[in-house]
Amino acid sequence: MRLSYKLSLGVGLSLAAALGVEAVSTVQRAVAEYETDLLSHTAQQAHALSISVAKLWLSFGDAGAIEVLGAANDVSPEVRAHWVNLRTLLSSTLELTDAEVGRLRQGLPVARLVGLAAPERAAVAFSPVVIDRDVYGAVQVSQLAVRRSELIRWHAERALATAAALLVIAGVCGSLLGLRWVARPVQRLVDKAARLGKGDFGGDLELATRDEFELLGTALNDASRELGASRERLERETQARLAALDQVRRADRLAAVGRIAAGLAHELGTPIHVLSERAKMARQGEVEPEDLPRTLDIIIEQAARIASTIRQVLDLARIEAPKRSRVNLRLLVDSTRELLAPLAHKKSIELVVDAPERAPAELDAGQIRQVLMNLVMNAIHAMPGPGQIWLRLRSTPGEPAAEGAGSWVIEVEDQGVGIALENLGRVFEPFFTTKAVGEGTGLGLSIAAGIVHEHGGSISVDSVLGKGSKFQVRLPRGNTEAET
Repeated sequence: MRLSYKLSLGVGLSLAAALGVEAVSTVQRAVAEYETDLLSHTAQQAHALSISVAKLWLSFGDAGAIEVLGAANDVSPEVRAHWVNLRTLLSSTLELTDAEVGRLRQGLPVARLVGLAAPERAAVAFSPVVIDRDVYGAVQVSQLAVRRSELIRWHAERALATAAALLVIAGVCGSLLGLRWVARPVQRLVDKAARLGKGDFGGDLELATRDEFELLGTALNDASRELGASRERLERETQARLAALDQVRRADRLAAVGRIAAGLAHELGTPIHVLSERAKMARQGEVEPEDLPRTLDIIIEQAARIASTIRQVLDLARIEAPKRSRVNLRLLVDSTRELLAPLAHKKSIELVVDAPERAPAELDAGQIRQVLMNLVMNAIHAMPGPGQIWLRLRSTPGEPAAEGAGSWVIEVEDQGVGIALENLGRVFEPFFTTKAVGEGTGLGLSIAAGIVHEHGGSISVDSVLGKGSKFQVRLPRGNTEAET
């Protein structure tokens, strides 16, 4: 409705402006006609009086002329008549132009308007008194333009009344027509747009207004149908992508199962073969009595190797949810160094710890210790000779170590042989290893990655061939209000 009111107001103001211009023009025409008639009437009166004065002037002179004009003034108070003798007429006291003086000398009347505004506006006429073709004086008649102000006021009042009536009519008609032609179509368009915004693309909008609103409604209907079709296409494509993703996941699971099966067959093949051959030899009596204990030890070792491999596969398949508790990560790092220090010393490797005294976190201490053990063991195996392995612990950049929020970063850096670039993306895959047969199962890093992910963290590796590798574990601190 506000648009209807604006349109009504605009139309009404336009009509009022047009009426005002017409009223000004009408007033100017009416005033001009009135002043023309006033000049003509004044000139006629002056001419009539000049004829009477001419008859009396022969007998009584200027006195007779003045007496006649005095009597005329008593009859009509609005008209003032004066006798102007020849000397005054020819002087400059009347402020007549040369052309007007010339007309009077020729016996012709002169009329003009004096005064620019009411109440001084008046018509003045001079009619010469001619006797025997000689001018002896003139009759001056002055008449005020008393109706001029009345005409202007009457036309102004009429124009204002008409303008007010037009505004009222325009407002009523504009409101009624605007409600029908503007407000209702606009409201229906707004409702349609609101339904589109909510995802309702059904139901065409029917507007039979035969104007721009109908064109806009048609455009909205076309857009609605196009959006509906696009949503249907998107839903079909989404379903197709989900189905394809499900197929990919199934294929990936099958591939993972295949890799695990291949790795398991590779890892178990050798010890099973050794165990079988040793058992056959003992059964067939091919083993000397003094060698029998050694053969039994080999069978026990290979059986333990098989059990260990199967246990690691099971651990990889079912990493339990972390049993979190408040711990000091520094203590886990120190205990890992102490446990593996003897193994490192055999290869002249020094384990160096760089960590703050307090590193509070909420996590599963046993699982994180297993991660650290796997990373350090991997580093020891990667170093063929003496060197150092750094165990660093730091808070994430910009986060003070005493805060409970944020995360901790654990780095295990060695001086080993490094990892080839093409193998960096596979180091966390199950059964992937670059070690010699029998030296590792390729499950340690996979298990470590699974544990870190279960804790909501991440693990990554950087390596340069011939210089060493650096594994980086990022773990959230969790709730660290207290520590044990």
